[in-house]
Amino acid sequence: MNKVLRKRISNGVFFIFVLLLLIPFTRTQVQIFLTRYISFSPGVIDKESRETLDTYEWSLQGITAQNLDFATAKNKVVLVNFWATWCPPCVAELPSMQKLYDRYKNKVAFVFVSNEQDSILHKFMKTNEYDFPVYRATSNTPPALYGKSLPLTYVLDKKGDIVIRKEGAADWDTSEMNQTMEKLLAE
Repeated sequence: MNKVLRKRISNGVFFIFVLLLLIPFTRTQVQIFLTRYISFSPGVIDKESRETLDTYEWSLQGITAQNLDFATAKNKVVLVNFWATWCPPCVAELPSMQKLYDRYKNKVAFVFVSNEQDSILHKFMKTNEYDFPVYRATSNTPPALYGKSLPLTYVLDKKGDIVIRKEGAADWDTSEMNQTMEKLLAE
């Protein structure tokens, strides 16, 4: 293949990629695809740098589950995930979150928080065949769990120490994450 033909092909591929990013629907799909394939397992915070959740006072309205008084999660390993259906990085990480939930749902308290309308959430969950529990906060989020980006995920140990704080998408279905969860459950 000569140089001119290769250049035309690479320019054509680049043009198509840019065009896909300009169209709202395909832009979202491209973002989800790229995020899914470049996400890594979240890192664990060093013990001396961990923040401790100082209050479990938080009320959550169940969207796909019963209402939750977050105080019932005290002394348990907890995963809290803030997300939205319109957020491509959130959508990208949810398949791996579902796998983590399937593996640990009977051992870990999972709290998926979204502020979207019930009908949107129900449709999204049904379409994607997700069954993790979704809630809406009805009181102020504990300050240690407050953030401004989505997705935002925290993993707490049984003492309430924040072991993982991950802004942005991650791959939650990794051997590293499973080892972290097993270690936290054994403590």
